Amino acid sequence: MLFFPYRADIKLSRIPFLTILVCIACVFIYWQQVKNEQDLYEYSQYFCSQQKSNAHQVVMNKLAAAYGYTGKDFCSSIFLTINYTEKKSDFIHNMVLETDSFSGRSLQSTHAYIEKYMLQKTAEFNKNAPENLTNRLSYNPDSFDIVTMISSAFAHGSWAHITGNLFFFFAFAATVEAIVGMLAFPLVVIALAIGTNLVYSLTMLTAPEAIPTLGLSGVVMGVMGMFTYFVPLARIRCFFWFIIIFRKFGVPAWLLALWYFGWDVYGLIEAGNSGGVNLVAHVSGFVQGFLMGLLLFRWRKKQVQDELIKSSESSAFNRAMHG
Repeated sequence: MLFFPYRADIKLSRIPFLTILVCIACVFIYWQQVKNEQDLYEYSQYFCSQQKSNAHQVVMNKLAAAYGYTGKDFCSSIFLTINYTEKKSDFIHNMVLETDSFSGRSLQSTHAYIEKYMLQKTAEFNKNAPENLTNRLSYNPDSFDIVTMISSAFAHGSWAHITGNLFFFFAFAATVEAIVGMLAFPLVVIALAIGTNLVYSLTMLTAPEAIPTLGLSGVVMGVMGMFTYFVPLARIRCFFWFIIIFRKFGVPAWLLALWYFGWDVYGLIEAGNSGGVNLVAHVSGFVQGFLMGLLLFRWRKKQVQDELIKSSESSAFNRAMHG
């Protein structure tokens, strides 16, 4: 089943160039991430093909058996996994603890040998491996790094991830861009990227493990919150597809916002931020966007309402005159 908002039912005075530019930037960056992943995969295949010692085969077999892996590319898979992991030495240590002992050796001695071997080979792998672009762009909440707070918003984890985010982003951001203007809109996007990641860092201060994050969803919820502040009664055009059923319909912005914001709040209360989706960024993004509209652009709300009334009256007049 698919359910997506795709545009606001508001006639824009101009093409939302910056909104389109953000969408293009996200697609281009993710395309570079995909190319980088392919380069890493090819390098891992080459690296593993060069490991011909008996010791390497024995260690790989022991690790593969511990995790029930029966494929041919375990060496490549494990080094790619380690490469994508933030705390590589901790990951290797915990991975090694799952193995059983070598024949004639104690379990402690076996673990010490495998861990030392994997740390050495990981260092060799990383020496010539292409830089992991996704890791470089993602935001680690321990770092409080403003640059990656911004870059992580434009990077994504999959085509499904980026597609969903951009549908939602365009549906709300095109109108927000028209309302706040081309000078303020980039600042709004950057402020939301920094603000949502900052809140995420603060909520992770007491967490046992701070998981890196990426994606535009915090900004998306922010522009949804700002849109709801400006024009809560405007209708959002959505499409619904289920097997062979396809429908288009309009939903009031406040109702759509309440639905998504409510589900994010519910998910945050029930599961915290452990479900693979950065719900902290979603919830804080919506609140920040709404407050940004309220505190910084209140003067525009009355103007927007007057413009919509005039536009509506003009449309009704034209329909009456021309049938």
